[in-house]
Amino acid sequence: MSVIQRREILLGQSSRSDRPRDGDCASPRDTHVGDTTSTNDRARDVGRYALGATLVFAGTSHLTFQRDEFQAQVPDWFPIKADVVVVASGFIEIALGLALLLLGRRRVSVGWVVAGFFVVIFPGNIAQWAEGNDALYGR
Repeated sequence: MSVIQRREILLGQSSRSDRPRDGDCASPRDTHVGDTTSTNDRARDVGRYALGATLVFAGTSHLTFQRDEFQAQVPDWFPIKADVVVVASGFIEIALGLALLLLGRRRVSVGWVVAGFFVVIFPGNIAQWAEGNDALYGR
Protein backbone atom coordinates (compact mmCIF):
# COMPACT_ATOMS: atom_id res chain seq x y z
CA MET A 1 0.00 0.00 0.00
CA SER A 2 1.44 3.35 -0.97
CA VAL A 3 1.73 6.40 1.25
CA ILE A 4 -0.99 8.11 -0.79
CA GLN A 5 -3.32 5.16 -0.32
CA ARG A 6 -2.70 5.15 3.45
CA ARG A 7 -3.37 8.89 3.61
CA GLU A 8 -6.60 8.48 1.64
CA ILE A 9 -7.74 5.75 4.01
CA LEU A 10 -6.93 7.85 7.05
CA LEU A 11 -8.80 10.84 5.60
CA GLY A 12 -11.71 8.71 4.44
CA GLN A 13 -11.11 9.56 0.78
CA SER A 14 -10.39 6.09 -0.49
CA SER A 15 -12.61 4.49 -3.09
CA ARG A 16 -11.57 1.06 -1.91
CA SER A 17 -12.24 -0.74 1.34
CA ASP A 18 -10.86 0.87 4.49
CA ARG A 19 -9.54 -2.49 5.54
CA PRO A 20 -5.91 -3.25 4.50
CA ARG A 21 -5.43 -6.22 2.20
CA ASP A 22 -3.29 -9.19 3.19
CA GLY A 23 0.36 -8.18 3.04
CA ASP A 24 -0.39 -4.46 3.51
CA CYS A 25 1.33 -2.82 6.44
CA ALA A 26 -0.65 -0.76 8.92
CA SER A 27 2.48 1.29 9.60
CA PRO A 28 5.94 1.46 7.99
CA ARG A 29 7.48 -0.54 10.85
CA ASP A 30 5.01 -3.44 10.78
CA THR A 31 6.48 -6.58 9.33
CA HIS A 32 4.76 -9.51 7.68
CA VAL A 33 6.07 -12.73 6.26
CA GLY A 34 7.35 -11.98 2.79
CA ASP A 35 7.31 -8.22 3.34
CA THR A 36 10.15 -6.77 1.25
CA THR A 37 10.26 -3.57 3.31
CA SER A 38 11.47 -5.44 6.40
CA THR A 39 14.04 -7.31 4.27
CA ASN A 40 15.30 -4.02 2.83
CA ASP A 41 15.47 -2.48 6.31
CA ARG A 42 17.50 -5.43 7.55
CA ALA A 43 19.86 -5.24 4.57
CA ARG A 44 20.35 -1.50 5.12
CA ASP A 45 21.02 -2.07 8.81
CA VAL A 46 23.56 -4.80 8.06
CA GLY A 47 25.30 -2.50 5.58
CA ARG A 48 25.27 0.39 8.05
CA TYR A 49 26.73 -1.79 10.82
CA ALA A 50 29.36 -3.26 8.49
CA LEU A 51 30.45 0.18 7.25
CA GLY A 52 30.44 1.52 10.82
CA ALA A 53 32.62 -1.33 12.08
CA THR A 54 34.95 -0.94 9.10
CA LEU A 55 35.36 2.79 9.77
CA VAL A 56 36.05 2.18 13.48
CA PHE A 57 38.66 -0.44 12.56
CA ALA A 58 40.25 1.78 9.89
CA GLY A 59 40.33 4.76 12.25
CA THR A 60 41.91 2.68 14.97
CA SER A 61 44.52 1.40 12.54
CA HIS A 62 45.28 5.01 11.53
CA LEU A 63 46.20 5.68 15.15
CA THR A 64 48.05 2.45 15.92
CA PHE A 65 49.53 -0.37 13.87
CA GLN A 66 49.21 1.06 10.32
CA ARG A 67 50.11 4.66 11.01
CA ASP A 68 53.25 4.60 8.82
CA GLU A 69 51.37 2.98 5.93
CA PHE A 70 48.69 5.65 6.05
CA GLN A 71 51.30 8.41 6.18
CA ALA A 72 52.72 7.05 2.92
CA GLN A 73 49.32 7.66 1.30
CA VAL A 74 49.26 11.40 2.07
CA PRO A 75 50.37 13.27 -1.09
CA ASP A 76 53.64 15.21 -0.89
CA TRP A 77 51.91 18.37 -2.12
CA PHE A 78 49.39 18.38 0.73
CA PRO A 79 50.12 21.42 2.93
CA ILE A 80 49.60 19.67 6.29
CA LYS A 81 52.08 17.21 7.83
CA ALA A 82 51.27 13.61 6.99
CA ASP A 83 51.13 12.51 10.63
CA VAL A 84 48.60 15.24 11.48
CA VAL A 85 46.42 14.20 8.53
CA VAL A 86 46.57 10.54 9.52
CA VAL A 87 45.74 11.18 13.18
CA ALA A 88 42.90 13.59 12.33
CA SER A 89 41.41 11.25 9.75
CA GLY A 90 41.70 8.38 12.23
CA PHE A 91 39.66 10.25 14.83
CA ILE A 92 37.14 11.33 12.20
CA GLU A 93 36.75 7.76 10.93
CA ILE A 94 36.23 6.44 14.46
CA ALA A 95 33.62 9.14 15.13
CA LEU A 96 31.80 8.44 11.85
CA GLY A 97 31.90 4.69 12.44
CA LEU A 98 30.46 5.07 15.93
CA ALA A 99 27.79 7.40 14.57
CA LEU A 100 26.77 4.76 12.03
CA LEU A 101 26.65 2.12 14.75
CA LEU A 102 24.90 4.11 17.46
CA LEU A 103 22.74 6.78 15.83
CA GLY A 104 20.22 4.66 13.93
CA ARG A 105 17.50 7.31 14.15
CA ARG A 106 19.80 9.78 12.41
CA ARG A 107 21.08 7.29 9.85
CA VAL A 108 20.18 9.45 6.84
CA SER A 109 22.04 12.52 8.15
CA VAL A 110 24.99 10.41 9.26
CA GLY A 111 25.01 8.69 5.88
CA TRP A 112 25.30 12.03 4.09
CA VAL A 113 28.17 13.10 6.35
CA VAL A 114 29.97 9.79 5.73
CA ALA A 115 29.43 10.18 1.97
CA GLY A 116 30.85 13.70 2.18
CA PHE A 117 33.88 12.40 4.05
CA PHE A 118 34.55 9.86 1.30
CA VAL A 119 34.25 12.61 -1.33
CA VAL A 120 36.74 14.76 0.59
CA ILE A 121 39.36 12.00 0.89
CA PHE A 122 38.93 10.73 -2.68
CA PRO A 123 41.50 13.14 -4.21
CA GLY A 124 44.10 11.63 -1.86
CA ASN A 125 43.31 8.19 -3.26
CA ILE A 126 43.67 9.49 -6.81
CA ALA A 127 46.98 11.18 -5.90
CA GLN A 128 48.24 7.94 -4.36
CA TRP A 129 47.42 6.08 -7.57
CA ALA A 130 48.83 8.79 -9.86
CA GLU A 131 52.08 9.07 -7.88
CA GLY A 132 52.49 5.31 -7.62
CA ASN A 133 52.58 5.31 -3.81
CA ASP A 134 52.06 1.90 -2.31
CA ALA A 135 50.88 1.75 1.29
CA LEU A 136 52.31 -1.74 1.81
CA TYR A 137 55.81 -1.09 0.48
CA GLY A 138 56.20 2.65 1.07
CA ARG A 139 56.80 5.29 -1.56
